[in-house]
Amino acid sequence: MNLKSFLKTLKFQIGVYAIFMTIWYCLSSEYTYGFLIMGTVSCWLTLILSIRLRVMKQTGDLTYRGVFRIIAYYFWIVKEVIKASIDVSKRIWSPNGASYSGFCRIEIPKTNHIGMVAFANSITLTPGTISVYLKKNILIVHTLDTSLEEGLRRDSGKIIDRVNKLIRYGHKGKQC
Repeated sequence: MNLKSFLKTLKFQIGVYAIFMTIWYCLSSEYTYGFLIMGTVSCWLTLILSIRLRVMKQTGDLTYRGVFRIIAYYFWIVKEVIKASIDVSKRIWSPNGASYSGFCRIEIPKTNHIGMVAFANSITLTPGTISVYLKKNILIVHTLDTSLEEGLRRDSGKIIDRVNKLIRYGHKGKQC
């Protein structure tokens, strides 16, 4: 490994670490010294494990567009969580209150392994749905109400498009 590629890799890893720390810091509610030290250590361990498990490429370029894709996805998923929370609250507090939970099978459109996991996690994050089983391109989801299944199947293409934009699947050039 020459010096130029080493510095490029180091720059990428420092950038990813900075993103991990920023996200951790923004999502934390306690800022004592012990808590900050644990956050620093956990972000370093996450970075080391993701490199050792080859979850991400070590020599990628951390560009502003990549950071903006992450931020855009974060705001989109927060909006979806809020909408789903309101829907679940209405279902729980409705006078008739009849809900019939069930399982549905969703075929995941074309993406890679990271995209499938991100897709399943996006579904699990939204209240009222939990990803139960993922194999190849099949995802089994438990829904709070069977009426959610139709919307889930209908919107799965939109979700996977967002995930593919996030991980740059299908784009020319570097991908996750």
